[in-house]
Amino acid sequence: MSWQSNAQSKRASLIELIPTKWRIPISEIPSVTRLRDFGEYVCRFLDRRELEITNALSSRILANIRSGEWTSMDVTRAFCHRASVAHQLTCCLSEICFVAAEQRAKALDESFLRSGQTVGALHGLPVSLTDRFNVEGLESACGYVSWLGENKDEDSEGVLVKRLRRMGAICFVKTNVPMSMLVGCNPQNMPKSVTNPN
Repeated sequence: MSWQSNAQSKRASLIELIPTKWRIPISEIPSVTRLRDFGEYVCRFLDRRELEITNALSSRILANIRSGEWTSMDVTRAFCHRASVAHQLTCCLSEICFVAAEQRAKALDESFLRSGQTVGALHGLPVSLTDRFNVEGLESACGYVSWLGENKDEDSEGVLVKRLRRMGAICFVKTNVPMSMLVGCNPQNMPKSVTNPN
């Protein structure tokens, strides 16, 4: 298979990982030159509660989870939805792990219900990591098509990822980086170049 086919396959697999109900019809995705207010456009696809959650500061999110006002699942789903919309408009994600994120959120919620205690200081907080970080079950291509096809295992995760997990954080996506992280812009072949909404 050619590198172009591998890149196309990766792009298609990312869209397939977005739940059907969150997919935006191609006809509703404006060109970059026509999209003047990215934030306002994204808000069209989110409900009031999702907007409240995803616009909140992390300190408020954590406080609301600790108080029981929001669950880890509520927060995770809201961030997953917002990330899926952003990706469809800008090609900003290199990995999507919504299913694993929801499983983690469910486990955290069950633990909180049983014990009344949070798992750590970041209990239930969704975090995105750049594609440079190895995360179990995900690829780390760092912008290179030739690095696709090898999911990382638990042993290859770095200290930061392991600490985030221990503190209760939920990894839900990985974001694109320029190839080998050598340039300030993000031209690449795998997910396509990320379009800047501003």
